[in-house]
Amino acid sequence: MRLMVYVPLLCALALAAGAPAIARRAPPRLGAATLVPAVLAAALAVDSALMFLVGARLLDADPLARVLGWRAEAAGPHPVPLPVSVVAAIALCAVAVVALADRRTAAAAAAQLRALQAHAHAGDLVVLRSPAVVALALPATRDTPGRILVSEGMLRALDADERRVLLAHERAHLRHRHDRYRRLARVAAQVNPLVRPALGAVDFLLERWADEEAARTVGSRRLAARALARAAVAEPPGDERLRQAGFAMRSVSGRVDALLATTPARGSRLALILPISVGLVAALSAAWAEHDLAHLTDLLRGDG
Repeated sequence: MRLMVYVPLLCALALAAGAPAIARRAPPRLGAATLVPAVLAAALAVDSALMFLVGARLLDADPLARVLGWRAEAAGPHPVPLPVSVVAAIALCAVAVVALADRRTAAAAAAQLRALQAHAHAGDLVVLRSPAVVALALPATRDTPGRILVSEGMLRALDADERRVLLAHERAHLRHRHDRYRRLARVAAQVNPLVRPALGAVDFLLERWADEEAARTVGSRRLAARALARAAVAEPPGDERLRQAGFAMRSVSGRVDALLATTPARGSRLALILPISVGLVAALSAAWAEHDLAHLTDLLRGDG
């Protein structure tokens, strides 16, 4: 067995650890477009490597070889050590359990959003009668257009100019279909929880993307920063399922600092190259491991 099979694991850990730094330094639009597929590729590569570690051990086992009429202990790739295979099998079971729990949570959140959509009137703005400070984009579905949900508490917290920033921000989410980026990132976290820390970085990039769009729409970065800061200060504890994609979500200080910065952060090219490179290395390593598994299968069948 080649050590290459362990590379996807290292790539996933590297992406999870480096995603916050990438999010801070990368241009928001390009950063989201590169980080999301890199995280998804790394998550799939790790699962592929885990399946190799389990499958190679099973294929090389005497009982299975006798049942299939294959020859056991064939020369070729070294068999996977039993402890490694057991750990990989446990990890795959844990992935399945986490994915099932995440799917249930996502289904509950989607049902809540559909209910909000169903009670909405014509137009793209839904006002929620609540003192909570909430604003989020309700993505379009097959039957309903995208809408913006804003609570009365949020409207009271902002003045007229700041409300323009708020609406421009949420319309940017709808126009660029940021829900799809979030969905793919959450699929990656379901496929393999190792990349879950990267979810916050993806959310930060998408919020920064919408912040920049809003600032261009209203013609003032300082106004956009002021609206964001005021909404964050006014935000009381609330339903996290509603607030997770909201206007004044976490990492507000970083978003405000970025809006008030006079020049873009240096090193942005490196922040784009790193996730692409890591994702490609993870995918190629997983493909190499699958090639080894196919070669081992041929050897055990007597075709090698």
